[in-house]
Amino acid sequence: MLDVLIYLTLFLIGAPLLIKSSDYCVIFASKYSQLSGISKTAIGAIIISTLTSLPELFVAIASIPLKESEIIIGNLLGANITNVLLLIGISAAIFGIKIKNKIRFFEMIIFATIPFLYGLFFTFDATLGFLCLIIFFSLSKNLLSPTKKSRKRIKNRKQELEILVKLLFSILILLASAEIIVLSIKNLSEIIGFSKTIFSALILSLLTTLPELSVSIASSKRNEYDILLGNIFGSCFVNVNLIFGFSLLFSKFLLTTKEILLIFISIISYLSFVIFALDNKLERLEGLIMILIYILYVFIGISII
Repeated sequence: MLDVLIYLTLFLIGAPLLIKSSDYCVIFASKYSQLSGISKTAIGAIIISTLTSLPELFVAIASIPLKESEIIIGNLLGANITNVLLLIGISAAIFGIKIKNKIRFFEMIIFATIPFLYGLFFTFDATLGFLCLIIFFSLSKNLLSPTKKSRKRIKNRKQELEILVKLLFSILILLASAEIIVLSIKNLSEIIGFSKTIFSALILSLLTTLPELSVSIASSKRNEYDILLGNIFGSCFVNVNLIFGFSLLFSKFLLTTKEILLIFISIISYLSFVIFALDNKLERLEGLIMILIYILYVFIGISII
């Protein structure tokens, strides 16, 4: 009973911290974009998404020595599916989403899909890992470069640095509070006797997307749609090209039917967004459809465990 109270207390501490830090994260990201000349899409896609993808990176690093390639692929693909279908779906269903720069998001979708398609037809090895890392650093450099026009507007470098530090600090608090929630829920599930298999396959990928979820909701409330979608698709891009690419340098992956099914579902999640985004907005009904597709994915996942 004491253990339950401890983990419930941790959850009650972590939840408000997560909400408040995600709100500050969006505020500072918006201010930093104005001061630096770097687009909000780029800040969401590279700076925020790389740091909020740290849980997936930690899972991948921990799994490499154990040669648990199934955990790495399952967690990354599961996180990407959750990011697109559930996180965007929730934001669209509650607030509706306006899309300004869909070509940039489509570009990140393509680069998050190509490595897995290549692996399906050829192989997942270190060569593909190097290619993924090259893609990641090349696109990141391109995204984070301010235009000449925007550089001229930059006047206060000290203020820009201060806002960047505040942004990074708010992201660290975000990650710490998310980790507290993950720890409390994981231990509570073990006390209750929840299946470890189901927890690893479905709940782990959901919990590791908590930072992205909190940033998505905070962005939606402030109509910062570029930060919202940049963070989501940036996370998918980072998961595949940085984290999976890094993992490929140390592990060779052999696909089973389950991994192929996850790749197929991830492609469906991307296509659903592309189709709905053609008119430069996501309606509430379209968000509900994405959530329903996610629920179907969960049922499929439970049925094949």
